[in-house]
Amino acid sequence: RHMLKRLYNDNNLATAVKISEIFRRICVRQYPQAVALTGSDWINFLNSKSKHKIDEKTAQLLQNAPFVPAESTVYAPEDIAKLWQFCYQWTGENL
Repeated sequence: RHMLKRLYNDNNLATAVKISEIFRRICVRQYPQAVALTGSDWINFLNSKSKHKIDEKTAQLLQNAPFVPAESTVYAPEDIAKLWQFCYQWTGENL
């Protein structure tokens, strides 16, 4: 969660990539069977481990961030803030 807190005000695409990496790091330790999941299986897994569900646009951001060019305007800062919030809640429930 410390790593996540440092990203709080960074609402750029690189932050979304870092959040994705944080999820994967947690799963390596807590849920190793989930590390290889992708796409909707990955999102369904994350949702199954949280009271707070990720919405569709935020889920797309999480899945696509590593592949979207840094200068892209497909996602707004608000989208990245929503992803951060979901990750913060999720980590609170799973660590």
